[in-house]
Amino acid sequence: MQGFLKFLAWVVGIAAGICAILYVGLLDVWTTPTDDAEFVVSIEPTLSGGDTVLFMRHGVPGIPDLVRCDDPDAPGRFVVGRIVGGGRDSISISSESLTVNGSHAPAPRACVTPRITLRNPATDEDEELSCRQQEYAGITFDSVSQADHPEPPRSTVVPDGQVYLLSDNRHMHLDSRDFNALDPHTCKHIVFRLWSRLGWGDSARRFSFIP
Repeated sequence: MQGFLKFLAWVVGIAAGICAILYVGLLDVWTTPTDDAEFVVSIEPTLSGGDTVLFMRHGVPGIPDLVRCDDPDAPGRFVVGRIVGGGRDSISISSESLTVNGSHAPAPRACVTPRITLRNPATDEDEELSCRQQEYAGITFDSVSQADHPEPPRSTVVPDGQVYLLSDNRHMHLDSRDFNALDPHTCKHIVFRLWSRLGWGDSARRFSFIP
């Protein structure tokens, strides 16, 4: 028994050391805010308000990373979106569907939960959104949209040296449709969720990689 306890202590110590090295050298921890209804709904369905996540300390993120960027309209706060285009890319969003440089990003399958109800902060009413698995730039991720009453279409060309952010919530968004393209050097790649606002007991959203 004593030998097993020593072995367990070694395993825990090694794991703690690895975590410390990763934290100091590569990763940082952030808990998504819950005090801004527009922000909270915009990060669904990939994240939720109160999620504790890891993001990369170093490096400049790119397509199609989910990122945390400095909020250009509120110093000291952040926005979260997915980088879907860079300098000189032509971005078109019609019926809440993405087209980049004339190539449509397909969403061939429904999510595990095909419909999701979220409170629209603009109207303070619940809306039912469709969830589809989006395929873009080599990865698959969930996104939600409103088929019956979509947002007006948008088209733009991204300026040199900037990136275009798109919320995974295409309907209740907080992204470059609201604040234009951003400097990628203000952004950090979100890579992992430790746990949700419900804590350790929420096994469905505990220890999960972020696509």
